[in-house]
Amino acid sequence: MRVKKPFFAFDIGNSNITAGIFLGERLLRRVNIPTARAENCGAGLRNIGIKDAEGMIVCSVVPAATRSLCRCLRLCCPLKPVVVGGGGTVVPIKNLYKKPKEAGLDRLVNAYAAVKLFGAPLICVDLGTTATFDAVSARGEYLGGMIFPGMDMQLRALCGGTALLPKVKLRAPSGLLGKRTQDGMLNGVVRGTAAVCDGLCAGMKKQLAGKAAVIGTGGDIRLISRYTRVFDRIEPDLTLRGLRMLYEYYNNRAGSGLVEQKGSDRKYRAQNPKR
Repeated sequence: MRVKKPFFAFDIGNSNITAGIFLGERLLRRVNIPTARAENCGAGLRNIGIKDAEGMIVCSVVPAATRSLCRCLRLCCPLKPVVVGGGGTVVPIKNLYKKPKEAGLDRLVNAYAAVKLFGAPLICVDLGTTATFDAVSARGEYLGGMIFPGMDMQLRALCGGTALLPKVKLRAPSGLLGKRTQDGMLNGVVRGTAAVCDGLCAGMKKQLAGKAAVIGTGGDIRLISRYTRVFDRIEPDLTLRGLRMLYEYYNNRAGSGLVEQKGSDRKYRAQNPKR
């Protein structure tokens, strides 16, 4: 009987590298590695069992960290990672950005995964370092969206841009009217971001004829969902699940698969499929 091996999906963001460890379709666990430590993450990768990987895929919005992580992966594992990117838009979704290469790969992966899981049209809201709002048409086309500062970024801006406002760690605010400066900052940022979600999603729904489901994801989605009812579904691990789907998609197109040993001449960079 063949023993199943784990599959690893890496989502490299501005603050953290999130590693998702899958066994089949089931996400067993996720591990966060600070993006700043990408160059020296070998020990962490060995600790999560990377040498036993059945396959790996990497999606990134930080090019330098991509190179560093891939170097570490090659030192720790006999397989090469599949890197989403290069050669234009590689996610198999029609991208209607004026300059398709400018669309963040994580946003496209989210849109692709959300359509596969929930259908179209839809709005995908990803709350992390930044907050992104992306629209997908009824035809499954990525239409574009909006980018807004994430809640932690807002708190840092309040502290760094003023003389007296303190540094505040992101958490749930207590009460609507803050009785301390820290409470006032948290109320403004958390409840304000919830109001932004309500307002922007309402406007986007009008653009999509009012029928779009709103899907929430990202590291801060659980917190913000306590202050708004705009989300139809919450899927915190949408990007990781989308990366696993993408790997399967390209693996099926490759026939014999993308999993190759070191030294192979096969290209591991996922190429943009013709539509």
